[in-house]
Amino acid sequence: MAKGDKKGAMEELRLAGVGVMENQYLMPLKQTRNALADAQKLLDKKQYYEANLALKGAEDGIIVDSEALFVN
Repeated sequence: MAKGDKKGAMEELRLAGVGVMENQYLMPLKQTRNALADAQKLLDKKQYYEANLALKGAEDGIIVDSEALFVN
């Protein structure tokens, strides 16, 4: 099996009877940077509640991509 051969590795594990779950967490860069900049400005103004909401907006933008391979 070649280094970096994800599909080949998953097939080998499937044949061995091993279940695999892979999660990728993706953050949209532009929106995340904007939310962080907004939060920083709000923190400078001591508007902590509003800064927290801006950070929560960045967190809510996270996209979770899951792939599962289970053997029966």
